[in-house]
Amino acid sequence: MFELWSWTLVPGETYEADAHSPGTRELVSVSRGRLVVTVGNQSISLDAGGAIRLLTDSPHSYACVGDEPVEFSMAVLERELNRS
Repeated sequence: MFELWSWTLVPGETYEADAHSPGTRELVSVSRGRLVVTVGNQSISLDAGGAIRLLTDSPHSYACVGDEPVEFSMAVLERELNRS
């Protein structure tokens, strides 16, 4: 499964996501504001122009920090589980 998202979060807003299936990858690119991405116990702050590739098969979150909304895009590649 491949998804492409365009998101806006307002200051103080956080989106909590459950773990995806094993091996799921995301590419996140920030176009405005500051985004903090947390996967497991690790967090990274991205400013406008920043991007990161993530393994998101554990709980993760996206948070808007600072005084302005954050705008970012996200591409998600999730491999389907083999179901017998």
